[in-house]
Amino acid sequence: RLLRATGYSVIFRGADAVAAVDPVIVAGEGYDAFRATFMDMKAAEVKKVGKTAGLFVARETFPRALGDLVDLLWDRANQRREIVLPNYASAAE
Repeated sequence: RLLRATGYSVIFRGADAVAAVDPVIVAGEGYDAFRATFMDMKAAEVKKVGKTAGLFVARETFPRALGDLVDLLWDRANQRREIVLPNYASAAE
């Protein structure tokens, strides 16, 4: 958040992204940036990010296709953005 406030772009890629990325913040960058970030991960890593962020629950049934899983994460991250940041326009709009 600090880097974004100063105008620097932060790109999350690779194994380190799983520990550092916040899907709610990445959703604010828009759909294309969101997909670029999460489509580089394995499905298990996307699930871990979603569970860590509290967007997925452990016993949930997930889509098999990575693109569908990323879209589910996108939907949930945007729902959380609307709750946390109600004064800002949704990135989905």
